[in-house]
Formats: sequence, C-alpha cells, structure tokens
Amino acid sequence: MSLKRANKATFPPHSTTKPKSFTSSGQSFYESKRARAIESNGESIEQSPQSVLTQIQTIDDKIQAQSQSTLVSNDIYYQNVRGLRTKSKQFFGNSTLFSHSIVVLTETWLNKSHFSSEFIDNSYHVYRKDRYETGSLLSRGGGVLIAVSSKLTSINIVLDNASQLEYVCVKVNINAKFNVFIYVAYIPPHSQPDIFQSHLSANNHIPSNPNDTIIIMGDFNLPLINWITDDAEHNVLIPTCITPQHAADFIEGITANGVYQINSIRNASDRLLDLVFTNDFLNVEVSCPPPLSAIDEQYHPPILLTYEWHINDVNEEQISTRSFFKADYIAMNRYFAEIDFSHRFSNKSLDEKVDILHQILNDAISKHVPTQTKKVQSKCPWKNKQLQSFKNKKNKEWKRSKITGDNSNYLHVLDNYTKLNTELYNNYVDKMTSSLKSNSSSFWRFVNTKKNSDCDPKLLNFGDISSVDKKEQAEMFATFFKNNFLIQPSQFQNTALIQTQTNSNVDQFKLNEYSVFDELLKLDSKKGAGPDGIHPILLKNCAQRFSMNHFRLDIFPPNGSVTASDQSSRKDRVLTLKTIAASPNCQR
Repeated sequence: MSLKRANKATFPPHSTTKPKSFTSSGQSFYESKRARAIESNGESIEQSPQSVLTQIQTIDDKIQAQSQSTLVSNDIYYQNVRGLRTKSKQFFGNSTLFSHSIVVLTETWLNKSHFSSEFIDNSYHVYRKDRYETGSLLSRGGGVLIAVSSKLTSINIVLDNASQLEYVCVKVNINAKFNVFIYVAYIPPHSQPDIFQSHLSANNHIPSNPNDTIIIMGDFNLPLINWITDDAEHNVLIPTCITPQHAADFIEGITANGVYQINSIRNASDRLLDLVFTNDFLNVEVSCPPPLSAIDEQYHPPILLTYEWHINDVNEEQISTRSFFKADYIAMNRYFAEIDFSHRFSNKSLDEKVDILHQILNDAISKHVPTQTKKVQSKCPWKNKQLQSFKNKKNKEWKRSKITGDNSNYLHVLDNYTKLNTELYNNYVDKMTSSLKSNSSSFWRFVNTKKNSDCDPKLLNFGDISSVDKKEQAEMFATFFKNNFLIQPSQFQNTALIQTQTNSNVDQFKLNEYSVFDELLKLDSKKGAGPDGIHPILLKNCAQRFSMNHFRLDIFPPNGSVTASDQSSRKDRVLTLKTIAASPNCQR
C-alpha cells in the first residue's frame, strides 16, 4: 500500500464542524465530539464499544476541565530566523509588539556566549538547544528555541537517546486535565537516514496522555515532498510523491502516532520546508503573521498557529506585597522585647526552634508591616501613551481584518507602531548606556536584565511531589540535599576515627552578641525578601534585639561557640539546611 493510500485509510472521519472550539449553537467543540462518538457507537459496527467508551471518557475529562477554566485564544508563533546573532535589538523590540503565548524558533545560530534575554524579554521562560550542545563539529548554524509565556506553567522534557539531536521538547500545562507537548527540531540538509529515525524515536517517547495535544514542528528539510489539501473543512495536508525513501518512512512514522501536517504557508518556491504536525487539527487556525525577524520569503515564511484552549483562571494584573520600608520597627522591637524566647525555646529541637522563630517573625510582619497592591511591571519600560494608542489600534485592525479579509489598514497601523516602538526602544537603550556615571544602579539593573534570564523552573518535581510554590520548592531541595549528610553505618567501621577526623578538619569559632549584631548590620537592604518573605531591612532594624544574649543563646550552644560534631549530631546540621534553603536572610 502506498503512503498516500495508507494515510487516507487511517485518516479520521471528516468533520462537518468548523475548526473552532464552539459551534453556532453554543455547544462546546468537545461536547460535539462526544455526541458524535456516542452516535457512532450506535451506528458503526466496525468500531469497538470499548474504543468508543475510551474516547467518550477522554472527551468527558476535557469537558470537566473546561468548567473550571476560561476559553482563551493562544498564539504559537514559528519562524526559521536564519540566525539571531546580529538581530538582538531588532528581534527584542519586535517581540514586545505582540503577545504570543509561545514563540518557536529554528536556526537560531546561538551559542553559550549569547544570553536568551538578549532576544526575548523576561515575561517568557526560554528553553533552547544550541548546535554546540549536540557535539557537532560545526561552529555555526542550527539551534532551536521555545519561549513560553510565564503565565503558563511549563517544563523542559528530556527525551531518551536524543542528546545528539537539535530538538527541544516542552510540556505546557493548560488545565487540570490537559497538557500541550511541543517538539521543535531542526534537521540539516542532506542528513543521513539515521537522523530522521532518531527524531522519530524521540517523538515516540513523548510522555503524553490521550487528553493532551501534541505539536511537532520545525525545519525538516524535506523539499521533495508535495503536500495537497485533503479537505477544505480542515487544515490537514496529505503528502504525495515522497522521495527519498527515508523521508517516506519518517512521515509515515509520524502520522502513525495520530498527528497530521497542517502548515499550508508555502515559500516563494511553492514548497513547504517548515512542517507542523498536530493531533488537534480541528481546533487550530493557520496563518502567516507579521515577522519578528527579517524573513526569508524564498525559503521560510513565518507561521502562526491559533488554538482555543480552556486555561486555568489566572489573574496576574495586580499582586499584593509587604512594604517593609514603611513598617513600624519601633513597635516591632517592642513586640520582640515582650517575648520570652528562653521559655518558648525550652526543651525544643533545633528544627522546632527554627519553626517557632519563623512563626514569631511572620506574626510581627503581619502586625507591623503594611501591605500594598501594585501592578505587574510592563515588559516595555519605554512605552508611552502614543505607543499604547498605536497598539490598541493595531489589535482592533487585526480583528477587523480577520472578519473582512482586508488587512491593508492593519499593515499601515502595524508599520507606524513598529517604527515608533523601535525609536523608543533605541532611545531607552541609549539612555541606559549614558546613565553609567549619573545613575550606575539603573544602568546595572538594565545590564542584569540582559544577562540573567528566568531559568528557574516554574513547576518543580521531586519524587511524587510537584509544586509551583517557592516555599514548598525550598523544602523539596532541603529534602533532596539532606541525603548527602546521612551516613550509612555500612560505609564506615570506625566511628571514633570519623569523629576525630571531623573535629580536626573544622576550626572552632566563637559567636557573641557583637559579632551577630555586626553581621546583621552588613545585610544589603537593597536586596528583596527571599522565599521566606523576610526582608533584610527587617533584620537590620531589629538587629540589636536579635543579637541580645537571651535571644541568641537559645539558638546557639550555651558556651557561645559552634564546633564540628560527631555522627550522632549530624541530624541537626541537616535540619539547618532547610532553614538555609527557605530563609537565606534569617540564616545570615
């Protein structure tokens, strides 16, 4: 059987609904699918009842997730940028023009000397793989990148036996029942068949569930495939005239997983080099968007995928914080003076003392530190009212062009918006550069935004536990590192020798009221609060109270010194790690 006929035979039934999440009657897209699945169970004898029941359960899960979330239109922007090294200012400025949920790039040509934040602002979590990481001997070219909006929870997925491939795989959590897996790859021209087979094997190991959406995209450099539209009602394209043989094997292996090619944006040669495969082809609109970087129309026009997903309700427009610089520290010191720490710490373990101390500090903060609500800082600090006006017009004209089909007004407004944004951004960069002498702190903050990207995972997994809460993540790290301090009896035979060696390797040091007071005063009040929520300015303003003997001697040994301990006391040293991880300011 030919590949074309095989695809036709396995292709799902044509849908009579438009590829939108809601029909004209108001019925949700998945509810419509459920009704059709039940109908097919009664009419088709070729489909097993168990298969239909599984399909119905999958759809029911999505309907349940919909009831707990909000329908949101999400854009996935894709472009083969043919190098970003010399386009940092242009690409960064253009990336602020749009609010794409996800940005996917191939042929970035980046290496370890380039920071992701030079090209994409910190409102995105960036996952990338440069060519040098694959062990390639080539010094330039290649590289892939996925940037996911920080409003979405995302994690990097490392696939087995794929370290030599130019790929990135990211899991994006949409709601309680639904994830999106995005796999982007770049395959150089004239690659050997085993490269295609390795990418196919990597795709087979994507840890998705039946509910999840899978999107496989990238530049696969298969120019000899002719793609034809299968049906006007949906986006799927069917391959014909496939050569060479390894290309046919690759396409057949991909589609065997239930994903189908939907990109119809052809280049100047009427070819499709950038391919997009997905299993959610009824719920996506494919279009050619304004480019974020200079486009290569000859080979690689940009692609925009618009999905409608039910995303967990998140409101990040305003956040509530404690204003430690406006706190009443006179009242707070009186509050600490009235507490009998000796009594509170009596007969308590070190871990319990730390918990009590945190409870006391949190009570003091809640009573004497006011709260303030502030808006999330704009990702465009150079924005003014005129630019915002252009942006509003741009969004209105874009929506109007989708209805009328005429995008001339949109392109005119977009051109004005782009020119003004570029001008303001360049002026902003020049201002930051010239402020090195007059306002050095402002200059270095700007430099740090370019050097430091948000590489911390929003979702952290440890064993069977997953959390996005910073305090819970600190506890997970403490639990993980605790194992490094536990010594198994079988590892050592002479406990006395261990104690002797330990005591000889660590010098005894003294602690007194003045040294503690001095260290607290050295804290940098310009730093923010850690995950424990304790600001260094609080510790500085209460340093005298914290360093007093009756407070300090309950935390430290009675002789005012700390020495290396034997194996029996290692537990307490492990417990202090939890405090170090959760409260760096307090430990200091």
